[in-house]
Amino acid sequence: MSIVETPAAVQPISNKPKTNPITDFILKADDSSMNSIKAKVAQDFEEQYNFTKQQGDKMEICVQAMSVSAAYLQAKDEENYKKWKQIEKADCKKSGMPS
Repeated sequence: MSIVETPAAVQPISNKPKTNPITDFILKADDSSMNSIKAKVAQDFEEQYNFTKQQGDKMEICVQAMSVSAAYLQAKDEENYKKWKQIEKADCKKSGMPS
């Protein structure tokens, strides 16, 4: 039986992923941009809801309230999501939609 020597330059393999400060910065910036976009989309849906509330019928208002709460869910904005789920529930009840 012979002894096999391991070269000193060989390092143990680590399961820890390598990080790169530049790519980490870009990924964080992308996350921030996406969060900003999602928040803007939710605000746009809220504006559409307000327009629908003035011009639409009860079913349209219910559907738009659903869109607003879904947008806040997508944006991971828990406070506004809860608020809009209550608005959605009330508007859909008025329209005759089951909750």
